[in-house]
Formats: sequence, structure tokens, C-alpha cells
Amino acid sequence: MARLVDGQPQTIVYSLTGQGELTLEEESGESTRSLSELADYLSLSGIELRSLDVSQVSRVPVDADAVIVAGPRTAYDKNDLAKLDAYFKHGGGGFVLFDLIQF
Repeated sequence: MARLVDGQPQTIVYSLTGQGELTLEEESGESTRSLSELADYLSLSGIELRSLDVSQVSRVPVDADAVIVAGPRTAYDKNDLAKLDAYFKHGGGGFVLFDLIQF
């Protein structure tokens, strides 16, 4: 609210979907594959979280302040990686979350 009163635009963060990433909505009571608590916390801070399937758009939206890549289970294809690469090369911000695997 303070950002809006001061005339600052709302922060928009996109969470990638389509490759088995963590979801913004809670899936089930036992699931740990959700960012719902983070989404709730960020919402209270005035940050809007939106889902983005990068394969369905020509580029990462220009209003993206950051992109979350949260534990994809399959690889992105080269076209999707090119879109993300362009976004980051032009100053886009992001968070990459991954699972640690013990060998």
C-alpha cells in the first residue's frame, strides 16, 4: 500500500510453470511442491506473484521485476532457454530454487 501511495508501481514476480516446477497454489495437505506460503508472504509485502509458462509466450513479460525458477522436473527446450537468457541479459532478476541431491 505504501508503494502505491508513494506512486511506485507494484512489484511483479513471475513463477515459471510447465516443467513440473513448484506451484503457487497448495496442491494437497501432504505436498511439499508448493510456493503457496511464499506467495502469501510476498502478497502481504505488496508483491504480486503470477504464473508463467514460458513456452506459451514470445518472451518474458516486460512488467516482470523477477522470475522464479523453482525446481523444474524436466529440462526447458532451447527456445524457452533463449527467452530466459534474453530476459536475464537485459537486466532481468531472478531466483533459482533447486533440490539438493546426495550422491
